[in-house]
Amino acid sequence: MDISKFDCNSGRPYGGICCLVNKKFNVIECEFIDSNYSFLKVKFEKQFFNFIGTWLPFDNGSKERLINQEFLNDILKNLKRNKAAGNDYISNEFFINGAIQEFIYILTWFFNTTLNTGYIPEDFNISLVTPIPKKGTMKSPTDYRPISVSSTLASILESILLSKMECLKNIHKHQFGSKKKLSGKHAYYLVNETWNHYKQNGSNVYILSLDACKAFEKL
Repeated sequence: MDISKFDCNSGRPYGGICCLVNKKFNVIECEFIDSNYSFLKVKFEKQFFNFIGTWLPFDNGSKERLINQEFLNDILKNLKRNKAAGNDYISNEFFINGAIQEFIYILTWFFNTTLNTGYIPEDFNISLVTPIPKKGTMKSPTDYRPISVSSTLASILESILLSKMECLKNIHKHQFGSKKKLSGKHAYYLVNETWNHYKQNGSNVYILSLDACKAFEKL
């Protein structure tokens, strides 16, 4: 089977993986369980490999899991200018000003392959970190706040995922972070109004507040 004939935009969960190999292989077994899972066993260079493809649980059909050129073009238009570049030294302006049809087509294929396979390029995990001094003596690493800058491609993928997350069923209505038109102010308003309601009706109010101390330093 010639994998060059596979179309990553066709909705096959394993299509993106096939395109990454770019050689000929024999499909031994292919089993589809449901729209969220598939199993593919192939023989490649005298070895057997099992590929398991999974979808994120979106509820609007398989097409909602992928992006089209118009969707990606809108994201590129919303990139902010005059921002620092990441480890690839490619600025946002490169994608904003270079958004021609052929380039958009290639980027769409690339991101759909990533969404299809769940494979993230290693460079996407690399950030340029700049230590920003806090108030204090600045004699210890804890006296600095690290600011990390990821590559523009990684930031674009993040924007795609955030947009797709709106289709998920299991995001609680009282989650205010990472949601459009919502912020910590809305969470504060909700807690404050709940507090006032129970106090005015003579009930006790107990609040448990959790804060992750140096969460990013312990990942």
